[in-house]
Amino acid sequence: MRYYESLYIVNPSYEQDRLDEVMKTVSDKMGEYGFSIINHRLWGKKRLAYAIQKHKYGTFILLHYETETVENLDRFQRFMILEKPILRNQTVVLDTRPEVQKEDETVDESKDSVDSQDSNSEKKEKQKSKYTHKLQVLNKQKVSSKNFTKQIAFNVIPHIDTFMEDRYTKEEWKMTVETKKILEPNIPISATCVRVPVFVGHSESVNVEFNSEVNAKKIRECLERAPGCKVVDETKDGGYITPVESSGDFVTYISRIREDQTQKNSINMWIVSDNLLKGAALNAVQIATVLIKKYIS
Repeated sequence: MRYYESLYIVNPSYEQDRLDEVMKTVSDKMGEYGFSIINHRLWGKKRLAYAIQKHKYGTFILLHYETETVENLDRFQRFMILEKPILRNQTVVLDTRPEVQKEDETVDESKDSVDSQDSNSEKKEKQKSKYTHKLQVLNKQKVSSKNFTKQIAFNVIPHIDTFMEDRYTKEEWKMTVETKKILEPNIPISATCVRVPVFVGHSESVNVEFNSEVNAKKIRECLERAPGCKVVDETKDGGYITPVESSGDFVTYISRIREDQTQKNSINMWIVSDNLLKGAALNAVQIATVLIKKYIS
């Protein structure tokens, strides 16, 4: 049996009856996929680390579940991403079966309410342990990591997935294969995939070599006309996009477009997109829409 924990954030304007509908929809979908729910409880309204779709607050809902197979996990994740009331969703694998939790009083931080203080020493000790890693990082102490090969907080890790015989990682191999499949089978590609501690977003520093002469102005104008792309490229402080700004948008942002001064016909650029929205599911829908418009309707 495999155990999972999903934490999803719902539109903060929803009242209890609407929240109940969202939770029922999620529960019904889990039953359809053959998942057994262990805990499905409302955490309450909390302030977000950054705005999502212009919302400063979100209603958090915790979900624990178990399953014998993983074949429907991708389908469930796509459902959670495309479900409009859900602003964000994150799922992690658990080592052991979580305990069944009692329903606690929910918290609404948007109304200046606060969590009640723990009434016994055991709860206080658990709360203290949550901040152990944070204190170790801030005090420059050695940090152990269960889920990553190195410390991830305030750090980056040049390693995603397993290493292969050619010294590249499986994630780098996958990125190369998928790009060739989309663009051109014979196109040469080299990539280093890096794990970065951001809440959401994929970022790429891209160097493209062309067969004929190009310049940054021509590339910029071409990308400005491209569907699904948005160019934010100003030569000033903040005149570019980072993962925080891309969160909640369906477009792919391009910044820092400039000519490579070390080799001819080459362009450097910085590309950012919300990977939870602009991923395989949305791309499949957009491709199907184009096919219907061009070849069916």
